[in-house]
Amino acid sequence: MNMFRAGDIAGCKAGIRQLAFNKLITPFTDRWHFLLIGGKLFNGDHVIYESLAKGVCPGRLSFYRDAHLKVYRVPDKRKSLQAVEEASELGRLGYDYILFVWMFWQALFYWTMNGPGKIPYWALKQDADRNVICTELVCQCFQNAGYPLVPRDIIPTPAAIEQANLNGKIEKIFEGVW
Repeated sequence: MNMFRAGDIAGCKAGIRQLAFNKLITPFTDRWHFLLIGGKLFNGDHVIYESLAKGVCPGRLSFYRDAHLKVYRVPDKRKSLQAVEEASELGRLGYDYILFVWMFWQALFYWTMNGPGKIPYWALKQDADRNVICTELVCQCFQNAGYPLVPRDIIPTPAAIEQANLNGKIEKIFEGVW
Protein backbone atom coordinates (compact mmCIF):
# COMPACT_ATOMS: atom_id res chain seq x y z
CA MET A 1 0.00 0.00 0.00
CA ASN A 2 1.35 3.39 -0.94
CA MET A 3 -0.75 5.49 1.42
CA PHE A 4 2.00 6.95 3.58
CA ARG A 5 4.61 9.53 2.68
CA ALA A 6 7.74 10.88 4.32
CA GLY A 7 6.84 13.07 7.29
CA ASP A 8 3.64 11.30 8.27
CA ILE A 9 3.20 10.71 12.00
CA ALA A 10 2.01 7.34 13.32
CA GLY A 11 0.56 6.78 16.79
CA CYS A 12 0.24 3.29 18.27
CA LYS A 13 -2.72 2.34 20.42
CA ALA A 14 -2.07 2.49 24.16
CA GLY A 15 -2.19 -0.43 26.55
CA ILE A 16 -4.21 -0.44 29.78
CA ARG A 17 -1.50 1.25 31.91
CA GLN A 18 -0.83 3.92 29.31
CA LEU A 19 -4.56 4.60 28.92
CA ALA A 20 -4.76 5.28 32.66
CA PHE A 21 -2.06 7.95 32.25
CA ASN A 22 -3.72 9.40 29.14
CA LYS A 23 -7.02 9.79 31.01
CA LEU A 24 -5.34 12.26 33.37
CA ILE A 25 -4.58 14.77 30.60
CA THR A 26 -6.98 16.51 28.23
CA PRO A 27 -7.77 16.16 25.41
CA PHE A 28 -7.95 12.38 25.69
CA THR A 29 -6.35 10.14 23.09
CA ASP A 30 -6.03 6.37 22.95
CA ARG A 31 -2.57 6.69 21.33
CA TRP A 32 0.66 6.25 23.28
CA HIS A 33 3.78 5.69 21.17
CA PHE A 34 4.46 8.04 18.25
CA LEU A 35 6.95 7.81 15.41
CA LEU A 36 7.88 9.69 12.27
CA ILE A 37 7.63 7.91 8.94
CA GLY A 38 10.62 8.44 6.66
CA GLY A 39 10.97 7.33 3.07
CA LYS A 40 9.47 4.32 1.35
CA LEU A 41 11.70 1.31 0.72
CA PHE A 42 11.76 -0.79 -2.45
CA ASN A 43 9.98 -3.67 -0.69
CA GLY A 44 7.00 -1.44 0.17
CA ASP A 45 8.01 -0.92 3.80
CA HIS A 46 8.86 2.51 5.24
CA VAL A 47 11.81 3.80 7.26
CA ILE A 48 10.73 5.23 10.62
CA TYR A 49 12.36 7.32 13.33
CA GLU A 50 11.32 6.75 16.92
CA SER A 51 12.59 7.32 20.44
CA LEU A 52 12.93 4.12 22.42
CA ALA A 53 14.66 3.24 25.70
CA LYS A 54 18.04 3.34 23.93
CA GLY A 55 17.37 6.74 22.37
CA VAL A 56 16.44 7.87 18.86
CA CYS A 57 16.44 4.91 16.50
CA PRO A 58 15.74 4.28 12.85
CA GLY A 59 13.57 1.30 12.09
CA ARG A 60 10.88 0.00 9.80
CA LEU A 61 7.14 0.51 9.89
CA SER A 62 6.74 -3.26 9.49
CA PHE A 63 7.89 -3.56 13.12
CA TYR A 64 4.34 -2.34 13.85
CA ARG A 65 2.60 -4.52 11.27
CA ASP A 66 0.08 -5.95 13.78
CA ALA A 67 -0.33 -2.75 15.80
CA HIS A 68 -3.39 -0.53 15.56
CA LEU A 69 -2.10 2.73 14.10
CA LYS A 70 -3.50 6.20 13.62
CA VAL A 71 -1.52 8.06 10.97
CA TYR A 72 -1.56 11.83 10.71
CA ARG A 73 -0.28 14.13 7.97
CA VAL A 74 0.98 17.70 8.06
CA PRO A 75 -0.63 19.55 5.15
CA ASP A 76 2.67 21.17 4.09
CA LYS A 77 4.64 18.46 2.24
CA ARG A 78 7.83 20.53 2.27
CA LYS A 79 7.74 20.90 6.06
CA SER A 80 7.12 17.14 6.34
CA LEU A 81 10.24 16.40 4.30
CA GLN A 82 12.23 18.89 6.38
CA ALA A 83 10.99 17.14 9.56
CA VAL A 84 12.37 13.82 8.28
CA GLU A 85 15.73 15.49 7.65
CA GLU A 86 15.60 16.84 11.21
CA ALA A 87 14.96 13.33 12.54
CA SER A 88 18.23 12.12 11.04
CA GLU A 89 19.97 15.10 12.67
CA LEU A 90 18.57 14.16 16.09
CA GLY A 91 19.66 10.54 15.72
CA ARG A 92 22.11 10.59 18.62
CA LEU A 93 19.79 11.93 21.31
CA GLY A 94 19.11 9.73 24.32
CA TYR A 95 15.80 8.73 25.86
CA ASP A 96 14.31 11.22 28.34
CA TYR A 97 13.68 9.11 31.43
CA ILE A 98 13.69 12.22 33.65
CA LEU A 99 10.72 13.73 31.79
CA PHE A 100 8.28 11.31 33.41
CA VAL A 101 9.47 12.35 36.90
CA TRP A 102 9.23 16.00 35.82
CA MET A 103 5.64 15.48 34.61
CA PHE A 104 4.71 13.71 37.85
CA TRP A 105 5.94 16.68 39.94
CA GLN A 106 4.11 19.13 37.70
CA ALA A 107 0.91 17.08 38.01
CA LEU A 108 1.20 17.15 41.81
CA PHE A 109 1.75 20.90 41.71
CA TYR A 110 -1.23 21.37 39.36
CA TRP A 111 -3.50 19.31 41.63
CA THR A 112 -2.25 21.21 44.70
CA MET A 113 -3.11 24.53 43.09
CA ASN A 114 -6.33 23.52 41.29
CA GLY A 115 -7.69 20.48 43.10
CA PRO A 116 -8.06 16.99 41.67
CA GLY A 117 -9.14 16.61 38.07
CA LYS A 118 -7.88 16.28 34.55
CA ILE A 119 -4.77 18.24 33.64
CA PRO A 120 -4.92 20.32 30.46
CA TYR A 121 -2.08 19.41 28.10
CA TRP A 122 -0.75 22.99 28.17
CA ALA A 123 -0.18 22.89 31.96
CA LEU A 124 2.80 20.52 31.60
CA LYS A 125 5.87 22.63 30.82
CA GLN A 126 8.92 21.36 28.96
CA ASP A 127 12.20 20.59 30.73
CA ALA A 128 15.49 21.85 29.34
CA ASP A 129 17.46 18.67 28.67
CA ARG A 130 18.50 17.35 25.25
CA ASN A 131 16.94 13.88 25.54
CA VAL A 132 13.57 13.01 24.02
CA ILE A 133 10.61 10.69 24.40
CA CYS A 134 8.75 9.59 21.27
CA THR A 135 6.31 12.50 21.18
CA GLU A 136 9.13 14.99 21.80
CA LEU A 137 11.06 13.58 18.85
CA VAL A 138 8.13 14.01 16.45
CA CYS A 139 7.29 17.50 17.70
CA GLN A 140 10.90 18.66 17.82
CA CYS A 141 11.44 17.57 14.21
CA PHE A 142 8.51 19.67 13.05
CA GLN A 143 9.50 22.55 15.36
CA ASN A 144 12.98 22.59 13.82
CA ALA A 145 11.41 22.46 10.34
CA GLY A 146 9.44 25.62 11.13
CA TYR A 147 6.05 23.96 11.62
CA PRO A 148 5.43 23.67 15.39
CA LEU A 149 2.76 21.14 16.31
CA VAL A 150 2.69 22.32 19.93
CA PRO A 151 4.12 25.45 21.58
CA ARG A 152 7.84 25.09 22.35
CA ASP A 153 7.41 25.34 26.14
CA ILE A 154 4.73 22.60 26.35
CA ILE A 155 5.61 18.94 26.88
CA PRO A 156 4.42 17.19 23.73
CA THR A 157 2.37 14.47 25.39
CA PRO A 158 -0.01 12.29 23.35
CA ALA A 159 -2.74 14.76 24.42
CA ALA A 160 -0.77 17.66 22.92
CA ILE A 161 -0.51 15.81 19.61
CA GLU A 162 -4.26 15.14 19.75
CA GLN A 163 -4.76 18.88 20.30
CA ALA A 164 -2.67 19.55 17.17
CA ASN A 165 -5.11 17.28 15.33
CA LEU A 166 -8.12 19.12 16.78
CA ASN A 167 -6.53 22.47 15.83
CA GLY A 168 -6.06 21.34 12.22
CA LYS A 169 -2.24 21.35 12.31
CA ILE A 170 -2.30 17.67 11.38
CA GLU A 171 -5.04 15.54 9.84
CA LYS A 172 -5.79 11.86 10.32
CA ILE A 173 -5.28 9.95 7.08
CA PHE A 174 -5.44 6.34 8.30
CA GLU A 175 -6.66 4.34 11.27
CA GLY A 176 -6.39 0.58 11.58
CA VAL A 177 -3.92 -2.28 11.31
CA TRP A 178 -1.43 -1.69 8.51
